[in-house]
Amino acid sequence: MTTRWLDRLTPTRCRLILLAVLLLGFFSLVAYLTNDPPIGLSGDEAHYWDWSRQLDYSYYSKGPAVAYVIRFGCLLFGDTMFGIRFPALVFAAGICLCMYWLTLRVFKSDKLALGAVLLCHCVPMFVAGSMLMTIDPPFYFCWAMATCLGYLAVVENKKYAWPLIGVFVGLGFLAKYAALLWFVCLLVILLWQKDKRRLLLTPWPWLSVIVALAFTWPVVVWNMRNDWVTFGHVARSTTENQSQFNVLEILGNFASMVGSQIGILNPIIAGLMVCAVYSCLCLRKRVKASAISYRETLVQNNTPHPTPLPEGEWIKYAYLLAMSVPFFAIVAIVTIFKDIVPNWPAPTYFALIPLTAWFIAYAWPRTKGWLIAVIVMGILFTPFMHYATVLYPLIPITPRKWDPSFRLHGAQEIGHAVSDELKTLSPGALVLCDRYQTAGLMAFYVAGRPKTFCIGSYIKDPASRDRLSQYDMWPDRSLEQPNLVGRDAIYVGHEQPDLFVAFDRVERLPALPIVRNGVVIREQKLWRCFGFKGMKRPDDGLTKR
Repeated sequence: MTTRWLDRLTPTRCRLILLAVLLLGFFSLVAYLTNDPPIGLSGDEAHYWDWSRQLDYSYYSKGPAVAYVIRFGCLLFGDTMFGIRFPALVFAAGICLCMYWLTLRVFKSDKLALGAVLLCHCVPMFVAGSMLMTIDPPFYFCWAMATCLGYLAVVENKKYAWPLIGVFVGLGFLAKYAALLWFVCLLVILLWQKDKRRLLLTPWPWLSVIVALAFTWPVVVWNMRNDWVTFGHVARSTTENQSQFNVLEILGNFASMVGSQIGILNPIIAGLMVCAVYSCLCLRKRVKASAISYRETLVQNNTPHPTPLPEGEWIKYAYLLAMSVPFFAIVAIVTIFKDIVPNWPAPTYFALIPLTAWFIAYAWPRTKGWLIAVIVMGILFTPFMHYATVLYPLIPITPRKWDPSFRLHGAQEIGHAVSDELKTLSPGALVLCDRYQTAGLMAFYVAGRPKTFCIGSYIKDPASRDRLSQYDMWPDRSLEQPNLVGRDAIYVGHEQPDLFVAFDRVERLPALPIVRNGVVIREQKLWRCFGFKGMKRPDDGLTKR
């Protein structure tokens, strides 16, 4: 890139622009979240917030990190949506700093480092992740820190970085168990590069593994006390063979994964990433050829045979590839068994975005038009993510089919309706929900923040029965408690005969329409229930963990 305005971007100016971008992004999100935003909490966010009200060593499906992080935000700003989401803003800024540092360290260019951060802000997944407080922000931040430290350890031979790698991988594990797969990427780079294989014979990589494993003790202790339920859940959710090894279904799963990644990355960025990986591998071939030619010249001239500089530089590109592509390959293998969740490959992109920024500069000016398109799409997509409801009256398709933020609407209205209905029932009335996400949302949005109950695992029909959740782990959320008998309840969910026979009488309330900009986007079913007789979870052994 050799244009006049780029020449004015000195390292100092690049870093000032970085600071300005981070501050603008942070405070614009603060303003958005504290001024009655059109979107509410997601079901997962509310569920994790409910965890934070009962802090523990671990939880049914995830480690304890997300609960403690959310509780920290709520201690600062109260049990509000901003309090819950505040840590996500901080993690997003931290991830950008890590990306700037890694890109600068690899390519020795503040311009490329700034470009990588700006490119990141054009990725829809990052825009959403910088605002929604799920397990992904702390996990992704820890992955980013481990990758930066890994560069110091592997490429620059800094021994002090090895135990710190273990610390951040371990902390990442407490957010999401997939963090341990970082070591698979590390193994790839160590085996791939001949001069790095010797590190496997030293104690340093193994020290980082031991340190990381030391952080698993809260999860292990909690599972020892809870029949190892998490291990069963993780094994089922990642290896349950829903495809039955049907080739067409496997190909469909893989196509769905690729399509979802194109969507959450921005289609142009996804294409540039593929080109970046290909160009990097082609660069490797040229490095090998130049190295051979260099050695032959030295031999002919009877000159000492040092390691050529091009070969030594390749390790930097190889490191970015090794810290990204193997993880994507692992997720792709999972598609043999089931359709994956779109955010699973997310760690892949921390190392690929700097490589993509490098490719844009490497192939300039052929990439100029594509870069402009990326910027335009990023500028258009950001307000769409925050104010998609403006388009509801203009698009003659139900928002459920095209708006990824569709599920973030309506929980507050439902909570208010449930609060009003509870006033008509006897004191101590219960709030029952069909799914754990709904139970979390009602726990947050119903007046008084009551303890809510989930009936999913109590359904007799295995085909309709939901898997276990954290609500099945807490004794005070069990529907088998004798002290619940005789109470009334408001039920939020689909019609469920097994629940209705557990009450003396059930009344269906008018469906609650969720309206945005004059468009009814869905209707919530509510039920008034009288005289709870108790429910017992089926013991047929068919309840999924």
